[in-house]
Amino acid sequence: MLTKVYDIKNAGHINFRYQPVSCLATRLIQLRKEFKKQSVYLRRLKMKISQSCEAIGVVVDDSLHSDLKATSVLPDCITMMQQYPKDSFSRIFWQQQMEAASRKNARTMRWHPLMIRWCLSLRHRSSGAYEALRDSGCLKLPSQRTLRDYTHYVEAKCGFSVEIDCMLKSASKVEVCPEREKCTILLIDEMHIREDLVYDKHSGELIGFTNLANVSNGLTQLEQSMSQNSEDGPSLAKSMLVFMMYDPLWEAVWRIEHCGLKVLGVTFDGAAVNRSLVKLHQPPCKYVPHKTLNPFSDDQRFFLFFSDAPHLMKTERNCFMSNRRSLWCKGKNIRWSHVKKFYDEDSKAGMGLRLVPKLHYEHININSFSAMRVDLAAQVLSGSVSHALHLTGGDEASETANFIGLMDKFFDTLNVHNFSHGSKALKSFQMPYTSATDFRLKWLKDDFLGYLNDWRISVHDRVGCNKTERNRMLLSAATQLGLQMTCLSFLDLVPFLFSMPDVNSFLSQRLCQDPLERFFGLQRQRGGMHENPNVVEFSKNMQALRVVKSVCKTTSRGNCRGGPHESENIEELCEPLPKRRRTSGNQRSSASCSPSSISGPSSLSMSCPSSASSTSRPSSASSTSHPSSVPSTSRPSSSSSSSMSFPSSASSTSGLSSASSPVFEKEGVWGNALYRAMRALMEHDIKFLNTPTSQATNRIATSVCRWISANVSESNEVEITILSMLKECIPKDIRTKQSFMWSCYHTLRLSPRYISEWQKFFGLIPDISVPKYWAMVFQYAGHFMLKEMIESKCTVTDAASYISPSLTYSEYNALRYAAGYVPCALRKKVIRSSYSQERKTDLLNCLDDMVDADVVPCDSTDWIECVNRGGLTFVNDLTFEIFVAMELEIHIHLQGPQQPVNLSSIAPAIKNNEDVLFLWSMLSAGWSESAGSTLLDMVISMWVGIRGFSYSSAWVEKYKKEHKRTTQKSKGLRKQL
Repeated sequence: MLTKVYDIKNAGHINFRYQPVSCLATRLIQLRKEFKKQSVYLRRLKMKISQSCEAIGVVVDDSLHSDLKATSVLPDCITMMQQYPKDSFSRIFWQQQMEAASRKNARTMRWHPLMIRWCLSLRHRSSGAYEALRDSGCLKLPSQRTLRDYTHYVEAKCGFSVEIDCMLKSASKVEVCPEREKCTILLIDEMHIREDLVYDKHSGELIGFTNLANVSNGLTQLEQSMSQNSEDGPSLAKSMLVFMMYDPLWEAVWRIEHCGLKVLGVTFDGAAVNRSLVKLHQPPCKYVPHKTLNPFSDDQRFFLFFSDAPHLMKTERNCFMSNRRSLWCKGKNIRWSHVKKFYDEDSKAGMGLRLVPKLHYEHININSFSAMRVDLAAQVLSGSVSHALHLTGGDEASETANFIGLMDKFFDTLNVHNFSHGSKALKSFQMPYTSATDFRLKWLKDDFLGYLNDWRISVHDRVGCNKTERNRMLLSAATQLGLQMTCLSFLDLVPFLFSMPDVNSFLSQRLCQDPLERFFGLQRQRGGMHENPNVVEFSKNMQALRVVKSVCKTTSRGNCRGGPHESENIEELCEPLPKRRRTSGNQRSSASCSPSSISGPSSLSMSCPSSASSTSRPSSASSTSHPSSVPSTSRPSSSSSSSMSFPSSASSTSGLSSASSPVFEKEGVWGNALYRAMRALMEHDIKFLNTPTSQATNRIATSVCRWISANVSESNEVEITILSMLKECIPKDIRTKQSFMWSCYHTLRLSPRYISEWQKFFGLIPDISVPKYWAMVFQYAGHFMLKEMIESKCTVTDAASYISPSLTYSEYNALRYAAGYVPCALRKKVIRSSYSQERKTDLLNCLDDMVDADVVPCDSTDWIECVNRGGLTFVNDLTFEIFVAMELEIHIHLQGPQQPVNLSSIAPAIKNNEDVLFLWSMLSAGWSESAGSTLLDMVISMWVGIRGFSYSSAWVEKYKKEHKRTTQKSKGLRKQL
């Protein structure tokens, strides 16, 4: 063997890890010489400094020494620490700095939870700045790897997660908190996600825009129906989002109720999609839809709909100032010009003496940015402006002043944020609510809603106007609906809250969307130059923000002014944080929320996934996969997920195996849709919550499954009755009438005949005599059965034929270049692995057999010979043929209809490919069987990952070429469609 001697001074770019022993011995000798040389140099420098101090140094007296010590830039940490309160963050910070400085090994440092949150807040602003501060040595801070162990405790995924549910249950302390603190309100808002396709290395899926795998079939059929009848085609984005929001809303309610909390309603803005979502829950009637029954509550509790009060203030102001509207009420005009005229006269003198000093130029001259600011709208529609118009505007502006005064009181009624502001400002409408008979409730019902009703009647009775002109005299229909819906829901909410024991006060600002707006502000704050993150960035930011909590301050330019008004609970922030264990598989710690059998969070499906049926039957009865196909007489071998819920891949509940219950898996029982629904609930990951509700639902589902297995004929009769009722909700053309279908289903699930049918069925089962949790079970089961019926009607058959794959000249060259990376990367992976030394040596020898330094030049080596500067790796011809066979198999999957690029489907297909197996058997002829099998799995897994990233990049480039623009600051997909 020829040995090359490297110069230690110029060896910075050389990796000596794989060099022979002779090279390493030479390098060791060079390092020893360099060490002696530097030691001598250091000793000479110390001697020179000592001589300089003796020659030109100045001796100071004790008083000057004390003064210099007192004015030192870095005072003593103990003195600094004693200046702060005992439990304050500043004192904890200095304690941590002292402890970290005293540690000889930084790995032995145990950081305080508050310190971790603060460091995550800094890194959230800028990871580069955080690393620069840490490298400067001024402060002792944890490494970014340590911070990632805290943020990545929960895997970032789209959809719902049982681990997040466990964290919610733990944070809310439902076991010890009183009933009044279990009441919650959901917040719904949207945020623009940057148009991008990203390869998720954990799941092997392409994510971006939306979940392409779930909606591709629906879009294909919808496109066909629209091409056949383009005039009557539905509005794709609008109708799609409405019925897609129904499932996530009620699954969120279902999960939160399982955590032990009570969901009283939901707050959203006045977007058209949100208004349509409300209408899905109310049959057409003359009343304003503002509530519906909560289908998962056992006490017939109402579910209320609120429109965000700050958004309503903006829409009121926008209607007020719009040139396309001429508001008119009771014979008088309501004009923006009255406010503008008052502002001009009030600010004309220019000496600073004004009636309304808070009214400025930006309040009157609104642009596209200031139109989104709530503070400008609230200050224009304020009591001071109303009083000023009454004083100076005369009779002409009296109705304008009356309108502004009413809107100011309405906003104060729904924006009570603390206990002292109302008394300090002497505004009775901002005092906290203390009883169910508060005077503001009567004012909302009689004065405010009465004013809106009288306004509408006066415009309707005005003669000489057509319908368009009458609509211009009123606020927009969306604003009127939001005002009426919010007032009616608020009138129902306050008495309900004060009917609960120990409720003494209520702050109405808790219904606003401000927490969600602040969260979106923090998401955009992390973006830097581009404020809109893509899907992966959003998920990763959410991981950090979940740990940081209130330590992370909101941006000063966000949609909300100021932060939370309540003081931070330092004890809560100091509680230990869950941390990811550093194991070989990066398995998460299970100490705080769930057993080690949790496989991870579930994903949320927004469309009907297709399902295939089969006549085969698995041998194990404890498999957790559940079918979603149409009812049949055999159990399908492949499973798909219902969009309402997704079972975990963990083991099923103990006691339900075929060994413990011989009749539990009775032949033909999987043909019962009711059994499949109960089995899916029994295996749902919600059981890991370990709350009374989750345990009860799991017991009920288990008992129902046992009863169905023993009484197949009786259960079939019940199933037919329930399926016949569900079938009434499904129209013939599902694709164009999704909203109508969900509206009918929601009406059915709350109807007495549907509920009584389920109660009659549960009454037949002796083990579930307590009806408290029945609604949780049968509402889930009914939804599951409906989704199966929809899938059987919506499934699109993939009729496209695959094109025989082939590689071009450029692809051959690129493949030869990329294939050389795999042996090098696997060599590093094997060395870092926990294998025994003997197995490592065996695998490294196998990897050496894949590499050949003397490759015969051919067409596929042209590119690698052009760019090679001496550090590239050449695979031999046989290994290259294996990569060609794998690439052709990948092309088969990518050339077909749009399907998710999933590791679970592509990797087995490559491993079962005849060409790959034949070529690999030739390559591994002299290897051990275990080494060959292990190495094949590693090669396939790494290659599929590499191709996933490159495939996602190709999709993005295709999008840029077709639309002739970049993806950074472009419009949303919904608007584009």
